[in-house]
Amino acid sequence: ENTTQAAIRLVSDDSLPHDGFVIRAEKGDLVIAGHESTPEGLWAVPSHGVLWGVCEFAERFLGVRWLLPGPLGEDVPPQKMLSVELKEEIRGQPGFAVRSLAYVGESDREITSRYVPVLGWMKHQRLTNSLHPFVTGYGHSWDDYLKPADFAEHSDWKPSSGNFERNGKVTFFCTTAPGLVELFAQRVIESMDRNPKREMSSISPTDGGGFCTCERCKPLLDTDPHGKPSHACAILTFYQRVGEIIARERPGRRLGGFVYYNYQYPPANAPKLPDNVSLCWAPLNYYGYGLLKPLYRAEFESVMKRWSEITPHLFYHNYSTWMRSFHGAPLPVSLDILKRELPAAAQNKAWGARMVGTSAWGVNAPINYLLAKQLWNPQLDVSAALDEWLARA
Repeated sequence: ENTTQAAIRLVSDDSLPHDGFVIRAEKGDLVIAGHESTPEGLWAVPSHGVLWGVCEFAERFLGVRWLLPGPLGEDVPPQKMLSVELKEEIRGQPGFAVRSLAYVGESDREITSRYVPVLGWMKHQRLTNSLHPFVTGYGHSWDDYLKPADFAEHSDWKPSSGNFERNGKVTFFCTTAPGLVELFAQRVIESMDRNPKREMSSISPTDGGGFCTCERCKPLLDTDPHGKPSHACAILTFYQRVGEIIARERPGRRLGGFVYYNYQYPPANAPKLPDNVSLCWAPLNYYGYGLLKPLYRAEFESVMKRWSEITPHLFYHNYSTWMRSFHGAPLPVSLDILKRELPAAAQNKAWGARMVGTSAWGVNAPINYLLAKQLWNPQLDVSAALDEWLARA
């Protein structure tokens, strides 16, 4: 049959935004150009604009959808001939520089047949943790740096709660104790030197409660909007002091710190953080469909806005559509939450987001799919995307 053979050319174009791409017609050929280099700067993230442009082309012009990991989830409509008409160029870029989806099987490295298809699916959904899983670091980490033996020499470092050790590991300590921050920062530096390729080091507290309320710490204590004790100012002050030392001794290395649990609400008088510190807001009150509660829905956007003012590199992390259901209990897709959450993070110019899906793909794949799509495009019409997923699956 009479057909015109057109070439598809892949081109690097670093004038485009980070991870951005453009699809255009050029002298009868199709060009997919993308930002490919890693820019300079403390908060730079590797860019893969051409790859994301190819994924866009496959979805838009070939009708491809990756509904589930592996061949079972590949929906490729058959076409005898491909016709592409471009009246104007198509541009795309992500809503967040860092886009991470967790708990979907990506960490099951001992089961190759499981995690390899999951990583492939994540790459097709344009998630950065499919290619760069360690570009962020916010995990509970106090026990990585201080050891129980340190408290034998410095008994005044123990928190007023007395909860400083569990199973041979440090739990909590007095963040205002003389000399503690300096040793903590030195241990962080030693860890950085042992792991020169690690992009970010976490300085986040241990999970749970047991923070110090001694006379030195009391001026940093407050109550949150619901009248509960808040340690946010104390933790931010700790982050500030550690961050300043690292900025001086290891410039160019970044730090991550949770704002979570009883320090999840921004304090009235937050200290100014150095530029090497990124806060990860993990709002425990909103876990497990908590954002369906009117009280939390009403406060959500204002709290997000305030955190974005405190840290220019806000990272959002939530278990909002997640329950402890690893073995197959069906979870409903909460369109109400999806329509609020990541759009608000993007509006407040969050640096990145890490959402939690579920590894029970057989019944909960739509949640994973919608979260992944929204991490690229926070303004996604989630209702239409869900309808399409159900119809095509």
